[in-house]
Amino acid sequence: NTYICDEMPDRQVVNNTILALDIKTKNFDILRGVDAIDIMPLEVGRISKLVILTRGNHAQKVSQLSFDGKYYGQSFLKEYKANKYSFEDIGGIKIVKNFTILSKYDVEVKIKTDQTQKYYALKGNDSAQKLRVNLPGNLIEFELRSYTNFADISAFEIEVMCDG
Repeated sequence: NTYICDEMPDRQVVNNTILALDIKTKNFDILRGVDAIDIMPLEVGRISKLVILTRGNHAQKVSQLSFDGKYYGQSFLKEYKANKYSFEDIGGIKIVKNFTILSKYDVEVKIKTDQTQKYYALKGNDSAQKLRVNLPGNLIEFELRSYTNFADISAFEIEVMCDG
């Protein structure tokens, strides 16, 4: 009982996004970076699977959707890029003091301002981790990346000090 949909049903754009929702458990998975050209059920006896046809490296293969975070044995890059936050209207010096994040699996964090940037490699943890950043700037942005099979990231917080 899984519903599958993609954001570009006309199949004109490479890198479709496929959303798989298990209606019993309410779990979902988002698959990006695979150009699906067809999704169909395959039934053999009592077994029913969803399969996809794709363009690209595996175009000649029928692929089965799975929930293991991999595509033909390779982990997908899981990535989140936040919008830029602007503090230009607030006078004085702005400093990104801390960045707090809860990630159950390993994650890379990039924090960037209009003046400089820092990278952090965090091991997965069941508790929130607080990074002491201390970066000056008026424009702030951050990115999260994970190369693990799964990504479970929630509750991130940026602390900015404005002196002015």
